[in-house]
Amino acid sequence: KKGYFTFEEVNLFCEKNKNVFIDLEQVAKVNVVAEKNANIKYLDKNCLEEQEYEINIEENLIEVYSSSDVGFYYASKTLKQLLKYKSVECGHIKDKPDLKVRGFMHDISRNKVPKLETLKYIVDIMSDLKMNHFELYVEGFSFEYKSFRQYLEDESYITIEEYLILEKYCNDHFIDLVPNQNGLGHMEQWLSKDEFKDLAEAPGGIHLWGTQRPPSTLNVLDPRSIELVEAMYDDMIPLFKSKYFHMNFDEPFELGLDKTKEICQKEGKENVYLEFVKKAYNIIKKYNKTPLIWGDVLINHDNVLDKIPKDMIFVDWGYDAEYPFDKHLVKLKNAGIKFMAAPATTSWCSLLGRTTDYLENISAAVWNTYKLGGEGIIITDWGDVGHMQHLSAS
Repeated sequence: KKGYFTFEEVNLFCEKNKNVFIDLEQVAKVNVVAEKNANIKYLDKNCLEEQEYEINIEENLIEVYSSSDVGFYYASKTLKQLLKYKSVECGHIKDKPDLKVRGFMHDISRNKVPKLETLKYIVDIMSDLKMNHFELYVEGFSFEYKSFRQYLEDESYITIEEYLILEKYCNDHFIDLVPNQNGLGHMEQWLSKDEFKDLAEAPGGIHLWGTQRPPSTLNVLDPRSIELVEAMYDDMIPLFKSKYFHMNFDEPFELGLDKTKEICQKEGKENVYLEFVKKAYNIIKKYNKTPLIWGDVLINHDNVLDKIPKDMIFVDWGYDAEYPFDKHLVKLKNAGIKFMAAPATTSWCSLLGRTTDYLENISAAVWNTYKLGGEGIIITDWGDVGHMQHLSAS
């Protein structure tokens, strides 16, 4: 974690480990030499912030300073970039992140469940980019639910063992693996089962975007709906070390159209929605986790923003170049709500993605989150319409 290395040692190490430079886990395996012979020195500097580091490059000497393991790790990632070249200019680097959370969410449902080696490959890329938050989006049965094994199909889900292996791999790369589980909309696969089909808000489904879609939203008035959500949470949340849990709750398309129509007309759909959110929130808090929730339902209902639990993180998502992150995030800041922004790879429903959209979309999300003091961003990669895109497009 702190030591002195010669260029020869580093070159030999890099030759044997082509995909890494100096991961902290590996440092102890490099022979530490006397300080007077060292070309690269890792040294404590307690005045630096946790993720901050400094690199001082002189002729035949590189000094790395940080106050933490993660700071030394990020410094090593920068050195990895620099030392790809035959020569490095002398100079001084002082660096720290502008955003606390720099995340990526990958859809592992909807027809494409990645293998563990693919997920590790994504983590390697994130690590080189100094990202620190990774989510695997789950809807349906792409997670190994202990309570619902009868609905799992071979190779259609990531096992608990694989999740735990991935969590350790993430943590070794200073990345937080955050559990992610939808529990209101996007429940098509659950509601297709005889055991749960009577929990649908609209048993006949909904006509949307030019096609008839199957039921996808739970009936929030039926107490068995929150019981189902709690069973799903109980199977997933206790496994993970992360302090966060992403509850989603986006796109409840049928809410207020059938079984809840009368109460939504009387009390307002946003209030009915929020009441169910709070029930799920209380379950999540039982595990002492901080919930993340998508913002699409409540962002247009200013009258209930002050009713959102103060420790819940509101994630405003939008995936087009013109999405108004500036207007939405200002509103959340003024309401005293913790927030993140979620732009996207915009690669789904395509083979090669939409480059202009994602460049402008991600840039707007990052800039406005930074400017307005948000918690961070989560870049999303969805699998709508069969997950056609190749990983390289994302």
